[in-house]
Amino acid sequence: MPRTLTRLRYHLVFGTRDHKPLIPVSSQKSLDSYIAGIINQLRAVTLAISSAKDHVHVLASIPPSYSISSVMQKIKGSSSHWIKGHWKNGSEFSWQPGYSAFSVSESQSERVKGYLERQEQFHEASSFQEELTRLIEAHHLALDYVDRPTTHTSLKYHLVFVTKNREPLITTNLKRELYDRMKIIIQGRGGEVLEMNGVSDHVHVLARLKPSVPVARVVQDIKGESSRWISDELRPGSFFHWQEGYSAFTVSESLVEKVGSYIRDQELRHDT
Repeated sequence: MPRTLTRLRYHLVFGTRDHKPLIPVSSQKSLDSYIAGIINQLRAVTLAISSAKDHVHVLASIPPSYSISSVMQKIKGSSSHWIKGHWKNGSEFSWQPGYSAFSVSESQSERVKGYLERQEQFHEASSFQEELTRLIEAHHLALDYVDRPTTHTSLKYHLVFVTKNREPLITTNLKRELYDRMKIIIQGRGGEVLEMNGVSDHVHVLARLKPSVPVARVVQDIKGESSRWISDELRPGSFFHWQEGYSAFTVSESLVEKVGSYIRDQELRHDT
């Protein structure tokens, strides 16, 4: 039966304005609980959360219907409002503009969770700025946050699309034109295709997407526009259709090459 399968996990990091120590130790657990409640209201799942004096780390599983930017806006906006109304000197509190968000493979979730659980001892030797620098460098992003608040994201996804009833509709002649069209669609949403390959009844895509666009919307656009393009322009009257549903998985930076290799080797894998 056609269905959608997603495993979308994210490491979210956001700090207080000007890195000020505005989160007292006595309030960190209550803040963690409040932020977890916000996330749960979004039908997302909090896997780990850790507050420090000047920043917060969250590991969460988020539905594909939400963009990361909208989730961060909700977390920061609601928690700031709550702090101002409930904490002593809360009127002075505000979050730094921007945030950092990194995609996490399911196989790497426990490692990231352990990292969050060790935050207290980690910051005995390193500041938040130093920690953020290392995270940004590890994801090959530009170090431009020191002098001005900004957002850093590295959101990579492994997407899989299957033809209706797994019919072998993607012929050798169609394949290259279809891939080019799908790349154009993704680029039009501000994304970037890192790898794309498949066989006659399905396509794998490794892509970097913007935090402002929900995964579900990107997938809907890819499937809808490519299907119409084939049916109306490339093969008039052919009624090419994708299977209902799709698969989408977040990919950690450390596993990008492994996933890319898996996608590049599709023909070999399906010859056996």
